[in-house]
Amino acid sequence: MSKKDTKPNIKRVIADTFGTGPSLVISTAIAAAISFGTIPGMLDSDVATPDNTGTAMEESITAQHQADFAALQEMKSQIGLLEAETAFTGGSQELTDLKTAFGKQAVAAYMNLYLEGANNEGAALSEQNFEKLRTEFTETIANPAEFGFQENISAAMLDETLAKTDLNMQDGTDRFETAKQLDQQLATALEDETAKKDNAFTAPLVASVGSFLLLFMLSGFVSDTWGY
Repeated sequence: MSKKDTKPNIKRVIADTFGTGPSLVISTAIAAAISFGTIPGMLDSDVATPDNTGTAMEESITAQHQADFAALQEMKSQIGLLEAETAFTGGSQELTDLKTAFGKQAVAAYMNLYLEGANNEGAALSEQNFEKLRTEFTETIANPAEFGFQENISAAMLDETLAKTDLNMQDGTDRFETAKQLDQQLATALEDETAKKDNAFTAPLVASVGSFLLLFMLSGFVSDTWGY
């Protein structure tokens, strides 16, 4: 009589494991471990934050910006009054002149946020202070998008952007073009930072799903091939 073969079939044991419900749990756990253990380290998800380092001129330049803002806010109030007083006559020359003066001073004050005291070594203001003043300007005076600047920028890249920009400030036109160039570069930097944040969130998720599907298909292959 032949002796009964009791040697375990390793392939069948594996197939039985991957061919059942628990294979989903195993696949998910392995996929998560692979994705969240390796993908974040491969991504450059560091996003710059505004620094708090200014120069010796920061206090005086901040005071000048605040004075410019106060003057513009006063002009804005005068414009509102004149608009109300001339509502039935369609305006007046005084109102037109005041709006023209307000526009010129507003553009000049906004350009000064970028350029006053700035050089290739960095801004006179700290990046945090720059961001604070820019927000104050936008909320109390005018949206910079109304006169050709970007609505949203990355204040955290101000010093780095100044370091690589030709700061041509010989006359008013040069100052305007230089400020616009800085503004556009900071807007692009914000887009890059946003893309990094999105990648840092979606890449591990996509990789986890991909790993799960791959492992699940592999479990089906093992079950079908080794299960018999």
